[in-house]
Amino acid sequence: MLIDTYYLNESPLCADDAQLMRTHNIRTEDDKIAFKNVINDFFIKKDDGYHHSGCDERMKEVYEKSEKARLSAQKRWNKKRTQCERIENASESQCERNANGMLPNTYNLEPNKNNSQESKIPPCPHEKIIDLYHKTLPELQTVNKTLWKGSKREKDLTARWRQNEEFRKSEFWNWYFNSVKQSVFHMGENDRQWKADLGWLIKKDNFIKMVEKFSS
Repeated sequence: MLIDTYYLNESPLCADDAQLMRTHNIRTEDDKIAFKNVINDFFIKKDDGYHHSGCDERMKEVYEKSEKARLSAQKRWNKKRTQCERIENASESQCERNANGMLPNTYNLEPNKNNSQESKIPPCPHEKIIDLYHKTLPELQTVNKTLWKGSKREKDLTARWRQNEEFRKSEFWNWYFNSVKQSVFHMGENDRQWKADLGWLIKKDNFIKMVEKFSS
């Protein structure tokens, strides 16, 4: 369980033993003894929390592969953008819009605060975004559309859609899903063969963390 938390958060465990036991449902005396043995035998306490050398080394390898994939994708899209810029009298070709949409410098993650704008937000195109997810990430878990309506996932996607004007553009979701595709960790290349899915990708905390990571 501790290693699962380590990989999911992509960071060392917190250094507060009481909090770790509470969040991992360590309640009985036997569980507490086992917890102490595992922490003492396999983890090293540092200023930023408990480190696991094997997990750190594995994540380093994954990050290096992800960075190489990201740079490779960036090189391809920069080449396409350069080609588009050479088109005479084309102030903004479709090709250029795609290239810009795939590689934004930053995305503003603050929600819209203008009430008049809020009332004009179009409905979230759930089916269109789900179809794009399926098309871009066929390796990840398929969404059953009949179970989508009324679910927590539907509410999460609506919230992300309404959160900011940028997230209401098809170019953003195309960029987001393609960025996930370049992240080998989220595509299953980890010790547990865990893969992200659409529900995980649109949860508020996960979504913000991923967008900030891919935009940096």
